Parts: sequence; C-alpha cells; structure tokens
Amino acid sequence: TRELVRPIDAQGTGLDFTGWITHAAATRIFAVVDIDWDVLVRRASLKEFRPVDIGTHISIDIESRIRSFESSNVIGMIRGSDVPERSVLITAHHDYLGVARGLRPDSIYNGARVSAANVSGLMTMAGALAAAGVVAPTTLTFVAATAGESGGLGIQSYLWGLSNSRESLHAAIVIEEANLWGPTADVAVGGGDQIERDELVIAAAASEGLTPVPERARYE
Repeated sequence: TRELVRPIDAQGTGLDFTGWITHAAATRIFAVVDIDWDVLVRRASLKEFRPVDIGTHISIDIESRIRSFESSNVIGMIRGSDVPERSVLITAHHDYLGVARGLRPDSIYNGARVSAANVSGLMTMAGALAAAGVVAPTTLTFVAATAGESGGLGIQSYLWGLSNSRESLHAAIVIEEANLWGPTADVAVGGGDQIERDELVIAAAASEGLTPVPERARYE
C-alpha cells in the first residue's frame, strides 16, 4: 500500500478511480486486444491524442482511508537591492524522512539521506550568503519545500502564491542530489546536452575549478 498526497482544496479529477500498473502487465493486457502499448504511449504524448477504448473491463475491490494533515514550506529571503520584487529561487524538498511503519521487507525511506543532504546544502548556502552580507540585485529566496515526493506539491503551492502577488520569479535552482562522495572535477547541469556550452554555466564552473559536462556523462 502507498499513501497518495493531494492538497485539501484540490479539485476532483473527474474520474471514479485512478491507479497504476506495471509496464509488463500493461503490455500483456494490450497484447490480448492486439494493440501495441508502446505505440499508444507515443501517441499519448501528442496534443491531439484522445482516449482509446480498448474494449476490456477490470474488477477491483479496494479499501482506502483518508486523513488530513498539515505540512509546511520553510522560507528565507535575502531582499534584493535593485529589483526586490524579482527573485531567484533556490529550493530543495525536506519531506522524504524517516520510516514507513509496517512496510516490509524495507521500511526505510531510502531518499532520506539525499533529502537531508540537499536541505543541508540549501541552509549552508543561505547562511553563508547572509553571514557574508551578500545582497544581490534581485531577491534570493530559499525554500525547503514539503511534499516533494508527491508531485512537488509544496513548491507548487509556493509558486501559486507567487503568481497572485506582485513578485515574479527570475530563475530557479533546484538542489536535487547533493554530492556526498567527496571532491569532484566536473559538474553536470540538467536541461539538455548543450547546456555545458552555456556562458553562465561555464563562468560559474570556472570560478569553482570545475569542468561542465553533459548530464548523461554522470551515468557513463
């Protein structure tokens, strides 16, 4: 079993039931009705795609519970000197913590170490800039966001609030996986294979003695 988190004021999906199955199970079901699952998935990425009736039915017996709880984003700001209504967002999520009681064989939230490292990096960055008295032209906003493992609901709620204010977002930096393995000579930035040629990335990397590399190089 798994708990799914949604905002308490979220509108309904219009569906009586939503669920997930494995890729292997999906391909078997579609093979029975002579439809290629992978082709249909590619078609689903197109704007003009419409639902396809595959002519099958499923019987489900499910028991669920609903609970309400509160969780918070933790936000700090260093106001900008020239255009404080514009902000650069630096964020990491803090929600992947602890143990899921009763789940076996592995009850540990294995992302907890990464989340702790990311938030530690966020706090260290904010503390160092504040202690050094750094004031940027735009506001620096540090957000330790909740519900990151539930579709990024925490940072979404922050951005929704931002869209209803006079402030605007200039850029965003997401700390997704802090380096826990020691010194490195290169840095990979998500956003495409060409980003290592970006002048800002090159300049920032050079100031730290790092070489920009394509994101895929991290896995080679």
